[in-house]
Amino acid sequence: MTVRNGAREHLPTIVSIPQARLIELVAIFCIVYLAREIAGFTYRSGLVVSVFLVAAALNLAVSGAGGLMRRHSARARAGNTWSWITILVDLAMVLAVIYLTGTACSPFMFLVVVPLFFAGRLLPAMTAGFTVTFATLAAIATLGLLELRGVIPHFSSYPEGAAGPADPRQLMGALLVLGGFMGLMTYLFGTFYDNFQVHLREAQDHIVTSRRRIVELTRLYDISLGINSVISLDTLLKMVCKEITLLLRRPWAAVALVSRKQEVIKFVALGEDGWRVAPGGAQFAVDPFVLEVAGRQEGLALENAARDESASRSRILAENGIGPLLAVPINSGREVRGAILVGDRCGGPFSVEDARLLTILSGQVAGAIEKSRLYEVMTGRIRRLERENEGLQNANQLKMGYISHLSHELKTPLTSIKAYVESLRDHIEDPDFREKLDFLGVISSETDRLIRMVNKVLDISKIEFGQRTIRRKPFSLSAVIADVQTAMQPYLREKGLRLEVSLPAVLPLIDGDEDLVKQVFINLVGNAIKFTKAGSAILIAAREEAASLKVSVRDEGVGIPAEDLDNIFKQFYRVGQTGGEGVGLGLAIVKNIIEQHGGYIQVTSAVDAGSTFTFTLPKEHHFNDLLCSIIEAPDARDEIREMFQLCVRVVAEMLSAKIVSLMLLDGERKELFIKVAYGLEESIVESTRVPVGKSIAGRVAQTGEPLLIEDIEEANLTGAKNSPQYETKSLVSVPLVVGATVIGVINANNKTSGRPFSEDDLVLLVSVAQRISKVIERMRAAEDLPGFLRETVASLRHLLETCERDRYGFNRRLVDWSVKVARKLGLSDKEIRVVQFVSSVHDVGMTTISDEILGKTLALTPQEIDEIRKHPQRGTAIMRPFEFVEAVSQTMMFHHERVDGKGYPMGMKGEQIPVGSRIIAVLDAWVAMTSERPFRKVTSFEDSIDELVDNAGTQFDPEVVAAFMEVLVDEGRIDVENYAGIRERLRFGGRHHAMP
Repeated sequence: MTVRNGAREHLPTIVSIPQARLIELVAIFCIVYLAREIAGFTYRSGLVVSVFLVAAALNLAVSGAGGLMRRHSARARAGNTWSWITILVDLAMVLAVIYLTGTACSPFMFLVVVPLFFAGRLLPAMTAGFTVTFATLAAIATLGLLELRGVIPHFSSYPEGAAGPADPRQLMGALLVLGGFMGLMTYLFGTFYDNFQVHLREAQDHIVTSRRRIVELTRLYDISLGINSVISLDTLLKMVCKEITLLLRRPWAAVALVSRKQEVIKFVALGEDGWRVAPGGAQFAVDPFVLEVAGRQEGLALENAARDESASRSRILAENGIGPLLAVPINSGREVRGAILVGDRCGGPFSVEDARLLTILSGQVAGAIEKSRLYEVMTGRIRRLERENEGLQNANQLKMGYISHLSHELKTPLTSIKAYVESLRDHIEDPDFREKLDFLGVISSETDRLIRMVNKVLDISKIEFGQRTIRRKPFSLSAVIADVQTAMQPYLREKGLRLEVSLPAVLPLIDGDEDLVKQVFINLVGNAIKFTKAGSAILIAAREEAASLKVSVRDEGVGIPAEDLDNIFKQFYRVGQTGGEGVGLGLAIVKNIIEQHGGYIQVTSAVDAGSTFTFTLPKEHHFNDLLCSIIEAPDARDEIREMFQLCVRVVAEMLSAKIVSLMLLDGERKELFIKVAYGLEESIVESTRVPVGKSIAGRVAQTGEPLLIEDIEEANLTGAKNSPQYETKSLVSVPLVVGATVIGVINANNKTSGRPFSEDDLVLLVSVAQRISKVIERMRAAEDLPGFLRETVASLRHLLETCERDRYGFNRRLVDWSVKVARKLGLSDKEIRVVQFVSSVHDVGMTTISDEILGKTLALTPQEIDEIRKHPQRGTAIMRPFEFVEAVSQTMMFHHERVDGKGYPMGMKGEQIPVGSRIIAVLDAWVAMTSERPFRKVTSFEDSIDELVDNAGTQFDPEVVAAFMEVLVDEGRIDVENYAGIRERLRFGGRHHAMP
């Protein structure tokens, strides 16, 4: 153990000096009193008792004043002064007793030796003896002379008249005897004092060591049990910090883990300000002092960390103002390396015993960390295998369904081919078999049909699974339609149909994949040929719009029933499920190709009146032209601007960001400009231009990948320096993507907490950006653009009101908890994203409830309760302009269902309820209980836990409740011991409240 800056060991005493003085007074009083009773001494008891009482009072007062002075003064001289005063009080008390019992003739002359022992604490033994002896003899000689001269009265211990004052000769003899006695005692005291002190200290040390060892072993045993019962690494480190502060009685403790690359990959600290948890890559990633301690073989004690060269460079210690410090390495002999730090801002230095305890504890911590990491690795592998197994099962089911469907479709042409082949074989020698050529024609036709079906399956597979990438280049739509018209002529002639093309004289070029666009026309015209009666016409028309070419393919066929219109673009779906050669993939291919080009397709149809398929294809720079045409639309310009302004405000509230900007690409796709911003000055908004590929936003616009920057000055991005308006160095930037093209970015800076943005913040912003992009995409296809914008603006206002109602951050904590619980349950990344987004907006429907109901302090009426219970459906309706993920709508709709089927709105049970809804149900109830409402007081933390646990299996999913309890343990809000009891209650309750 290395000691720097004078750290030393302190040994306590068993009996304090004030206690010894009180024992001394009581013993002398008992001696005097018993001598009076046994020997019949007649001294004045009242005066003697008064002397003892005054001495006791003075001793207590002096001891108290001396202790106070020692606490407020670092000088040892002040403590010695008060000790000398108490010795003088003792000497005065003894002399008073001797005077009141006969002075030179007193039977209690031997009491003068008592102050000698206390003086021996302050002076060498011989010096103390001579000093006390001289003072005692001088005082008694003075009293004797004053009595002989009659200046002071003489008191006697014997019957009245039996003895008077000692004559000079008696007085001298008494002084000689007393001097000799005191000299002998001084000699003996001086001779045996050192041996006496050694044996006394050894006895004290033995007792103290024994007691300390018992306490240490008991405490270390308890800590060891706690550490070995914890699996989660975060919970383990937090528990270690808490136990260290209790064990060493210091206010601050920290545990840091170090990687092979000499970086702090995990840091947990507990101080007067609460918990501090920093993941890998945080600002403490390279701390010289932690790295030094982690590489040592023994611990390190500092009296003042600020005066140590290495410790003074530590940001961890500087932020907490640590003075006395004790640090020990964590080494397990394998991968585990780190350091345990414990300190105080002002307090005394650490002892050797403190270092020994912390060293023992570090060995146990190393083993526990290694076990926790192995458990996490195993758990991660198990979860990954479970996900892969689930994926394989789903893929197997899809494959079986796919094979079953395809085999059914292939069976018809194969059966036909087989029948005609067998007939040909039976008549191969018959020269009169005139149907031979007809049979061969049927076989060829059916073979072509098989090839077309297989090609469609291959096409949809390539497009769906990314094997067929889009090869964009400018091309002429007229040329593509002309090629299709030529290719389809044999089929048109066969059915007696005509293909009419109506195109403007001049059309701009298309920006896309020519082969795939040709496939779109072939599929649509092929369908029209199949379902159109002979003698009819198929019409292809196109017209130029602001950002795209709008193309329509119209036939005069049988039409599509209304109930089939919503499904015709799904894979394997066929109208009416009638027979024929199709496998239901042609329109699925068409829709996929159009959407990959950033367009949309829709159909209008009436039975026996024909169908019209309308779709858009991008012109060169079509997205930028589209944006210009949309955001400058004269009939909706104000609504569009308000929509974008509300978007950035909602982002600011959700991410707790002070600055949010929405940037769009200009018409030439070379620069980004700020369309709307929140928290930025107007001059910055107007002047900012970011080239594509430059800075953060430009890089996101170029790559289309979201970006999280924890420290912009350390991100190694050219030109990415922190601007003055940014209070923090962390930011997030995500792309706005319509189809497959980036049209802009959303940036967020300056988190209100001052902390850097996290990966969860980035994921949430990506979810919001996807929905803003979906709104822009739907604006293109909206027949009533002003009406759609009014609905969207109203939805954004509801979202903003939901965020602003969260004044105390309860919903933000709910979002954070929902992600942690979802991870505890092993959900996939996609499921976690759904849970995170829904938890941030799940109560948006409550904004439709009147304030009179929400602020009511009396009991709610049945009608008011029914009104409140409608908020899930209303919330789903509010999110309709943005939503495109079915799981989001379902999770929001069913977050008030109960696992016993008694919830609302559908009365679903158990596993029927989406897992995200079950998570939000638990967390929503927790937030409701722990936050104040007009009609209900805040429920205590313990009662809230009891409410969740008691209702697990009836109202709440027990697995979700257990996962949330683990999250609270990780946050240090539940002790590990209490968590074990909660788990047992959940397990016991689970036997009686099984999931339906």
